[in-house]
Amino acid sequence: MDKKVASTTLLASNLAAVAKFQFDLGCEHLKAGSGNKAASLFKQAANAGNVSALYSLGVMNFEGRGIPEDRKQGEHYLKLAARKGSAESKLYLAEAAHEQGRNEPAYRMFAELAAKQSGVTAEAQYFTGMMKIEGLGTPRDVDGGMDFLDKSADGGCAKAQCALAGYKLSTTSRYYDKRDAIFRLSQAAVRGSADAVELLQTLCPPRSPQQIFKAAKLPKRGLVL
Repeated sequence: MDKKVASTTLLASNLAAVAKFQFDLGCEHLKAGSGNKAASLFKQAANAGNVSALYSLGVMNFEGRGIPEDRKQGEHYLKLAARKGSAESKLYLAEAAHEQGRNEPAYRMFAELAAKQSGVTAEAQYFTGMMKIEGLGTPRDVDGGMDFLDKSADGGCAKAQCALAGYKLSTTSRYYDKRDAIFRLSQAAVRGSADAVELLQTLCPPRSPQQIFKAAKLPKRGLVL
């Protein structure tokens, strides 16, 4: 390898390591309640190319976590992180647009994320499904929305699992399927959904949850019934 190339590679590696250290230290300060110190460290890490630091800066500014709220600045950082490939930033921006009633751009962002494999795919599929079902930002398509909810639920999204259960517990719905609803609630409960646990306690006789978990091939640990 050319010495100049090797030197450049080593320098980049060192910078990335320093940026990672600054980001991790910033996270510790944020947990300890030192928002300004955390933001300062995140900025240093972001300037060195750490995308997670850019995302964290965006969220801190957008929500006023530990520092004064500045949504414009937060959106700036989130967009920078999104352009650098941060799926989490893209999802955050999509959720923000949805909350602000900008449903068409929100739906486009959710659908784009739902079509790509990443750490937020299941979450994006959930939002895509719900917006299709409700006709927000896209023509109403209940069957298509339910398909997205199924994919999201299979991907481990507890919100999708609970949403599916809700549709399948409605006796007036053509999707009514109590057994599958209980299965989806069991999945959500194992993942820590208190709402799913509460509903299961209502739906299931005292001894039936164990049978449900066995049929669903789900672990029983972490669930209190």
